[in-house]
Amino acid sequence: MGIISGLNAVKVSLNADDGGSPGTVLAEVRLNDLEEYLWCCKPRRTGIQGIALTAGRPYWVVVRPLTLVSTTHAAWAWSGRYRIGRTAMHLGSYWSWGNDYQGSLKVLAQ
Repeated sequence: MGIISGLNAVKVSLNADDGGSPGTVLAEVRLNDLEEYLWCCKPRRTGIQGIALTAGRPYWVVVRPLTLVSTTHAAWAWSGRYRIGRTAMHLGSYWSWGNDYQGSLKVLAQ
């Protein structure tokens, strides 16, 4: 994630899948001091640990502002491989999903 303008902080959560949309929050952290978007994004660990994941089961990484009314404008860098995959955007009371470029991230299970 890189910051474009506004409050330089976001919430990042790992969510279960709920029929193809983000479901129950399994863990959540706050990330502060994001790099400027045009010059970002060095790898960064969220610190989420201790979650039992099941191989082959889909999960979602969700990034959102700290509050519903927010000045945060941040962007997620693409992977650089321009892979198309399932993405979702929360539109107030529901998730709208489709296929778009995948963000640059990795969930490591140990």
